Amino acid sequence: MKDKELAIIIPAYKRDFLEETLESLSEQTDKRFRVYIGDDNSPFNLEEVVERFKGRIDYTYKKFKENLGGESLVAQWHRCIKLAEREKWIWLFSDDDIMEKNCVEAFYKELLANNKIKLFHFDVKIVDKDNKFLNKAQEFPEKLSPSEFIKGKISGNLSSFVVEYIFEKEFFWNNGGFVNFDLAWNSDDATWYQLSKGGGVHTIKCANVHWRSSGVNISRISKDSLIVQRKLNADIEFSDWLVTDIKSTSKLKSFVISLRLYLWYLIRLNSFKDVIGSDIMHHLENEFIKNKKLGLFKYFIKKYYHVYKVQRI
Repeated sequence: MKDKELAIIIPAYKRDFLEETLESLSEQTDKRFRVYIGDDNSPFNLEEVVERFKGRIDYTYKKFKENLGGESLVAQWHRCIKLAEREKWIWLFSDDDIMEKNCVEAFYKELLANNKIKLFHFDVKIVDKDNKFLNKAQEFPEKLSPSEFIKGKISGNLSSFVVEYIFEKEFFWNNGGFVNFDLAWNSDDATWYQLSKGGGVHTIKCANVHWRSSGVNISRISKDSLIVQRKLNADIEFSDWLVTDIKSTSKLKSFVISLRLYLWYLIRLNSFKDVIGSDIMHHLENEFIKNKKLGLFKYFIKKYYHVYKVQRI
């Protein structure tokens, strides 16, 4: 196997936990990787933190002149990934999460045994700002087909974050890169679904990524009405995109997925009812069912949703 086939990409903006992230990279038992840090014109001095790891990590640091993440997170991800040079594999990491010491070593071992897989995955432990263990995200089975993956996501049986996936760079770009939704909301799930068509999702079971729930994560901003509405609109875009994709192979499957998505969306709407109000909820619900031809089925789904909701209380 060639040396350093793995590029670890960090789109960086926050300074709070960057040193801990880089420390976890410096402690990897397998050093066959290069780190590419794309500074999104941060107001914080990230370069000073990065320079502490000279000689400990093989890295490239690039400070961009324009802050792009605030406008389009997907565009920031893409320009950071383009920093990678000859590496075949991409691990899009973050500026505040941590990987266990044997993650890179475990990846190369799995790659040697499964060299036709295009998308690898790690299970996740959730930690707080002090690295105290909070809980574990749902563990993935060792192998997931594209349909199993997407059904698990919209049923709530699987949850994941961007940082737990490694993908083949050429296959990624050949599939158009990250699917672009507002705020990059659902962009990762849509992209993993696309990339899983290259042999499924293969989970590496002997190492974990630690995802930090610090209170400053963008995904945790849940009380801003405008942000919530943008996310819910992105949910509609994602649903339309997914149904269209599945319809190309099976109209029946796309209709079944539409029904599943409608239940998923009702649950999402209800979780934000105190933030956006009933009028906006009804408007967004109508926007969701537009063009999906759910007809009378929507009433059965809503009835099932209320039963489902009561059972969960």
